[in-house]
Amino acid sequence: MQSFRFSREQTQLFSDFQLNLVQHQEYYLNFIQRSFSLKGFEHQIKDKQRQFSASNRTLLFDQLQEQYQSVSIHPLVREHMESLLDANTFTVTTGHQLSLFSGPLFLIYKIVEVINMAKQLKEEYPEYNFVPVFWMASEDHDFEEVNQVQLFQKELNWETDQKGAVGRFHLEGFDEIKQKVLAFFEGKKEMEAWISSFDGQTYGQAFFHFIHHLFQEYGLICLDGDRKAFKKAFLPLLEKEISSEFSFQAVQKTNDLLEKEGIKLQVHAREVNLFYLDDQLRSRIIRRDDGFYIEGLGLYSQAALLDLMNEHPEQISPNVILRPLYQEFLLPNLCYVGGLGEINYWLQLKGVFDEAGVLFPMIKPRTSLLYIDEITSKKIEGLELPLEDLFLDKHQLIKKHIQQKESEAIDFTAMNEVKSKLGDQIKKEIEHFAPSLAAFGASEWVKIEKSIENIQGKIFKTQKVKHENDVMSIEQMKDRLFPDGGFQERKMSFLSMCGKGDLHVKLNQLMNAIDPFSSDFILLKETPSVK
Repeated sequence: MQSFRFSREQTQLFSDFQLNLVQHQEYYLNFIQRSFSLKGFEHQIKDKQRQFSASNRTLLFDQLQEQYQSVSIHPLVREHMESLLDANTFTVTTGHQLSLFSGPLFLIYKIVEVINMAKQLKEEYPEYNFVPVFWMASEDHDFEEVNQVQLFQKELNWETDQKGAVGRFHLEGFDEIKQKVLAFFEGKKEMEAWISSFDGQTYGQAFFHFIHHLFQEYGLICLDGDRKAFKKAFLPLLEKEISSEFSFQAVQKTNDLLEKEGIKLQVHAREVNLFYLDDQLRSRIIRRDDGFYIEGLGLYSQAALLDLMNEHPEQISPNVILRPLYQEFLLPNLCYVGGLGEINYWLQLKGVFDEAGVLFPMIKPRTSLLYIDEITSKKIEGLELPLEDLFLDKHQLIKKHIQQKESEAIDFTAMNEVKSKLGDQIKKEIEHFAPSLAAFGASEWVKIEKSIENIQGKIFKTQKVKHENDVMSIEQMKDRLFPDGGFQERKMSFLSMCGKGDLHVKLNQLMNAIDPFSSDFILLKETPSVK
């Protein structure tokens, strides 16, 4: 596989705001702790070290010990877990919902990025330890967003009537979808072992086993925050949320500043940014004049709700506003890697962290990649397309290709120059001899321009028909690389990259390609086999 790099500007896939989030975070220093950079970690380490307590490290280690009882622990994972007790150990983190069989490609990309980031930080700051962490968003309830996987252009779905936090779902009926996935990889031992590892008492545990199986040799720590001891430690901030609506107030102030900067708001805060969790239930806690309402349970006074939280902290769940704070409260974390949408809403949260007394992490938009499989690679080479042309709009690419294929390229420059001169002359004659016909002349000229455009279109269409096979190949190629006109990494699954069963080969290729301290867009191209 070959790796190529392009500047994000060159791809024309990103807005100016998105480019600034990647390359110029100094523009947003009012909304973050500090800009992401390799040198910036020196200050972030010192700030986090002063704030993060030994008791929090012990809590984290103890809970990881419990979580990992269901798996065989790789020596590097064990080493990383134990190092978390050391005041000189820090984490770099990414996270995602519990997607079916890893879901879209970018989930794997994010994990690879924090693994590589930890390695490079160790080289830069050898006196410290750095642990890559994957935060499992197991309390999320948007099952429709994660119950499908795109596998070789086919969508597979797991159907269940269960409600509430996805990580607490049971796996009744799950074996059917697992067998469908396994059928694609019959006889491919690496893939069969990985797919079979998606198993456990709950969906959250199965997903944990699945990610651990793939990344254990790289020392990745998978952390499920849906644990009673974690919620109990977080109780002071949960109580603060109930008593003062601190996160809502903080976000509203920041939102006003962001809107003045012309930055679109990604998420909206509520007066209470908490859910209540129970079996088959994830309900908002809603502040009302007469107390706090929880659908399915009823109305609570503030005192009664605080009592409930203290007795059953595991039944309280932070929403999108407080989840990042909860994560950073539990981890000795330095940096969070996320998608551009995620990083956008982190800009809204600095005030929440300040109010809570928790250090805001550096934030890093994840690397984006475009994977070109062997079949598509062969088409590109057959069409003799420059790789940079893949970022052109489909119709622009077709037009450019046809023009280059013609021995005498279609060029309407001379025709358009004559048209322009004729239009100017007609306007000049009307203004001189019959000004009252200005509107009539303009209307007639529009018709003339349209006729000329139709002639040009007919000429181009005639040429296009000559190359209809090339056109079809380009359309198929673009649809494969940019499904529905969007990013491939949002649709395609990592499973689809491993059709030959070469799981760890593909993973190592990603490890070699992704540089967390580069802002480039990466293109990975398979080499067509010679027959």
